[in-house]
Amino acid sequence: MQEEQVLKAYFQEPNIDSEFQEYQTLFQFFETESRLELPKEFEESFFADLEQAEKPRLFIRKMLPWVSRVAAALLIGTSIFWIWPETNSKAQADNIDWSKYEPDTPEEALRIYQSAMLKLGTALQEGTKTAAKTVQRVEEVSQFFE
Repeated sequence: MQEEQVLKAYFQEPNIDSEFQEYQTLFQFFETESRLELPKEFEESFFADLEQAEKPRLFIRKMLPWVSRVAAALLIGTSIFWIWPETNSKAQADNIDWSKYEPDTPEEALRIYQSAMLKLGTALQEGTKTAAKTVQRVEEVSQFFE
């Protein structure tokens, strides 16, 4: 508290160091604002405005059950819409003749297997790189909180 008073007194002086000139206006602002008083009608108008702001909230509270019911109905309808085509696609997938996609020779099976493993290895390497970058970013950010 005493340090604040020393600072206030310093910044009220006309001659202060040039490096602190920019802070002088800030302290002058604080001093001016501390002297201001609210008008006596302020409290009445504040509470009147608060009551006016409260009226729409009451309307929203009354409408909330209806809005939640409509939202629930929309959610159920959307879920049914998304689930329904999936059941049809499963029936279509059951009708596919998968035997024509099977490799004819062991060499072709080996080539398909190697290709799949190469794709898997590449995806895992990319995932590892991404995880390493994320860990590095987390460590950088955590340094600010230490």
